[in-house]
Amino acid sequence: MSRPLRALALAVACSIPTAAVAVPAMASPAAAQEAPSVAAAAQSALDALYARSLASLGSSQWSFVGADAELTVAVDTWVLARKQLAALVADRSSVPAEELDAVWRDTSNERLVATFTALTQVGVPYRRNASSPGRGMDCSGLIMYAWGAAGVALPHQSSGQIRETDLVSKESAEPGDLVWYPGHIMLYLGAGDAVVHAPQTGRRVEVRDASRIRKIGSPLG
Repeated sequence: MSRPLRALALAVACSIPTAAVAVPAMASPAAAQEAPSVAAAAQSALDALYARSLASLGSSQWSFVGADAELTVAVDTWVLARKQLAALVADRSSVPAEELDAVWRDTSNERLVATFTALTQVGVPYRRNASSPGRGMDCSGLIMYAWGAAGVALPHQSSGQIRETDLVSKESAEPGDLVWYPGHIMLYLGAGDAVVHAPQTGRRVEVRDASRIRKIGSPLG
């Protein structure tokens, strides 16, 4: 999907101004070699989400032959892409793929865009003070980039980011919520303890189970 169409689809899906959309960039092949399947599957899920949003708009507002068929294909593609990504994330955490897929199925587009955008960066090297898709991310840089793609501006500093959120309990946490402890921040994937984060120098953006949680916050309030 072209960049203008993807931006339009996100604006429609999330009901945010088109100018606020930052289109996610997939991790470069060199940077994502350690886990290309997660990054590629996340990009495919994002593309399918955008395509479904455009097809839904066409089916509901435009009257032309084939609109419903186009929507059916878009929905089927979205379901397949979502399930494939859930399976890959489950391989790297203790959360069953079916549980992740069920959560994502009922999650808002804004949260899905933030969550899947973060997952496109799996395999990208940790780089201090960086938020450069496909090249380098630190923990807060990853969060800033992911939520920026959904139209939500956050500072490039972990404690500042958690202060921008409304705190929630673990039981009510949703995909895209921020998981924080002093000095580090992660993005919750929506089930169990699964998160995506940029850990530390010498490592790469990864999916794992969070072993330490002090606060969880929702950037959407």
